[in-house]
Amino acid sequence: MSDLEEIKNHFAKAIFGRTRRDDQCVMCGKDVNPETDFKDALSKKEFMISHFCQVCQDNMFKEDDEDEGVEWYDSTRE
Repeated sequence: MSDLEEIKNHFAKAIFGRTRRDDQCVMCGKDVNPETDFKDALSKKEFMISHFCQVCQDNMFKEDDEDEGVEWYDSTRE
């Protein structure tokens, strides 16, 4: 594992309570299939960067006026 990947995993563990895996959302822990679980190529690319599933991406990148009623993941509740 490269130094950069180790740093990413360190921060993911500190923020979300889990390390980055190729088949799991780092934010909510949902199993992810990168080949089938994304609505477009940009969302798949974003997963490769952030390791956020489609639902977490949709919640993260909503416009301010769309945030009402969004339930954010809170790793401290576990």
